[in-house]
Amino acid sequence: MKYLRIFLLFLILSDCAVGQNLSSKIAKIKADPAYKWGEGSGYTLEEADKEALENLVRSVSVSVSSSFSQQEAQMAVDDESLFSENIESRMKTYSFATLQNVGQIILSEENPAKIFRYISQSEIDKSFEARQDRALSFVNDANKALKSAQIGDAIKYYYWAMVLLNTIPNGAAVKSRFEDGSETLVYTWCHDRICRIIDDLTFEVSDMRQSPSYSTVVFDVRFRGIPVADLDFQYWMGQRYSPLYSVKDGRGTADFEHLSEGDRLKLKIEYQYAHIAKNLDAELRGCFETDVPAFPLGNIQKFVPVMIQKNEQEDKAVSGRKSKKKENSATIPETQDDLRISAYARNQEEEYEPVKFATPLDETPYREIMRRIEAAIGQRDYESVSPLFTPDGYDMFNKLVAYGKASIVAAPHYRFIQFGDEVVCRSIPMQFRFRNNKVFIEDVTFRFDKDGRIDSIAFTLPDSIEALLFDAGFRWNNHSRLLMMEFMENYQTAYSLKRLDYIESVFSDDALIIVGKALKTGAVGRMDTPLFNDPQVELTRYTKAEYIRRLRSSFASKEYINIGFEDIDIAKMTKGGEIYAIHIKQYYHSNNYADTGYLTLLVDMRDSAKPTIHIRVWNPKKDPNFTALKFLQHGATLLD
Repeated sequence: MKYLRIFLLFLILSDCAVGQNLSSKIAKIKADPAYKWGEGSGYTLEEADKEALENLVRSVSVSVSSSFSQQEAQMAVDDESLFSENIESRMKTYSFATLQNVGQIILSEENPAKIFRYISQSEIDKSFEARQDRALSFVNDANKALKSAQIGDAIKYYYWAMVLLNTIPNGAAVKSRFEDGSETLVYTWCHDRICRIIDDLTFEVSDMRQSPSYSTVVFDVRFRGIPVADLDFQYWMGQRYSPLYSVKDGRGTADFEHLSEGDRLKLKIEYQYAHIAKNLDAELRGCFETDVPAFPLGNIQKFVPVMIQKNEQEDKAVSGRKSKKKENSATIPETQDDLRISAYARNQEEEYEPVKFATPLDETPYREIMRRIEAAIGQRDYESVSPLFTPDGYDMFNKLVAYGKASIVAAPHYRFIQFGDEVVCRSIPMQFRFRNNKVFIEDVTFRFDKDGRIDSIAFTLPDSIEALLFDAGFRWNNHSRLLMMEFMENYQTAYSLKRLDYIESVFSDDALIIVGKALKTGAVGRMDTPLFNDPQVELTRYTKAEYIRRLRSSFASKEYINIGFEDIDIAKMTKGGEIYAIHIKQYYHSNNYADTGYLTLLVDMRDSAKPTIHIRVWNPKKDPNFTALKFLQHGATLLD
């Protein structure tokens, strides 16, 4: 009994000593100006921690408020009482996920729970610096996108750079140095850049198609005369704006119940892309979900008269004639001012000579079949054309017309290419509308087997990638060009149409499947590979079974999926046949998730009927030192 009393006394004294040490530590932190802190209490530890973090953010807000100019922080708000509230909203964008090395001391676990949170000023400064660096990286991404007429991406990245700069002290004063040695205020320059891009956009009505219930207007969308690769917009419906509509390869659409030639349409260009930002990472999500005041961009509207423009469609990549680069893969014309502020190297105009492909000896039967397909889609009489398909082809056709409400948006201009025993027909321009009125435009390719029946269907690749594959300067034989085109189109379409059977068949049983996740600043990834070793990206490996199981669950939760590709880098083995490394920028959109990242594949296409993916890596960040050739050299050892 005596020893038990001594033991209990020891425990009590130990608890007192620990409590005194904690109290001493907290007192030192509170007295040290190099730290910011916050305390919280609540019925649970979670409630107490939330309040402590909110008070910590409020403390940080007070400390940095002098770094925001009154004019900058009020953002045209005349009520001076809103100044501190404005600053606090900006600091909340850092909150829990982006501030690093935030200390925590639990003072009590119940009755009530109490928590003390603290962070050093040096860690706060690191967070501000990291956010500034990311804003500047968005500017670089926007500059590159503008060169490829990816106008939606350019506007999006310029705006996101402004959003991030708006949440750091002295963000409006951040400067960047350009190639000629001059400097400019990045925030102001991005604002001006977006406005000028929108000013230089043109929309012209190129076609108008009538249906019993509505009219579909087809727009020819250009930036300084070049077809726009991507862009989102809304149009005025009389009482409200429409949901977002998308432009792809210079073509956009809008649907109206009542419309006639001579009407004037009002469009609004999307520039925030908040639905994508919120899914990209915690940092951007925090910026868009707090009450940081928005900043107007001036006139983001376009007014378009409904006057049908009779433009002759260019025959793409089959005529063999020598021409300039395809329009939407050419360099954007620059004004003298653009030359001064461009932070990227100017691409030189090059001669583009498309390769010659074999064509069927008689296109007439294929054209007749395609006319019957057009009629079936227009009349929604799909069963009437089932004899024109193989069983697999008809199954894909049914999935296609079930991919949203399908309609043809413009008169097709067919091209037929002989590919071994197959005939490839490119393409029918189609619009797909979903329940939330989200609309995608896709050109649809049909492939005929040796018996003249349609055996497969796919969404075509973007014009910019087709221009690369079909450029005579790209030294591949025509078989390899068409093989790569067919594989990439099948791959992107399989995800869009949720063809789990195809995806499962195309991966080898022992495929190396790696998915990357961007980490918050300061965290370190847990998996390393010779080629993918960014410490700010966590890499997770999956077996084929695990990957397919995750896909099945993901597909079931989504009304639609739309995959887009840009900026492809391909390497082909010089010996050993059709083995390829593909590195490509991928856009993923669905009704409940969206992201942008970089897809890398090692594909064995020696058996052209059964391509096999041995390695698949998805990475949220682009490694400037990474190339498809490096990946091929490392990955091909798996095939030895």
